[in-house]
Amino acid sequence: MFIEVLEAVDGKQLVEIALNRKPSLIVTDNHMPRLTGVDAVCLVKQTLPEVKVILVTTVTEDVPEFSGEIVSKSDKNFLKVLRQSIANALS
Repeated sequence: MFIEVLEAVDGKQLVEIALNRKPSLIVTDNHMPRLTGVDAVCLVKQTLPEVKVILVTTVTEDVPEFSGEIVSKSDKNFLKVLRQSIANALS
């Protein structure tokens, strides 16, 4: 098994790297310059729907807004995982 870790400085670069390198997993923060993690991941998943995503935020006040943003922009699998993650984090 080969593991390569790539780093993006902002959401736009995340999209560029992901579309060029086609990762199996993206781990990203939601709070990034130029493009949020939610927006970046949604753009990537339009072309790479099979990519797995771990999307985090350290700002607890953003959880309702963050989850609402994902509800309006995501596919069902993405939303299911996020709801489980938020529920686990808040319990």
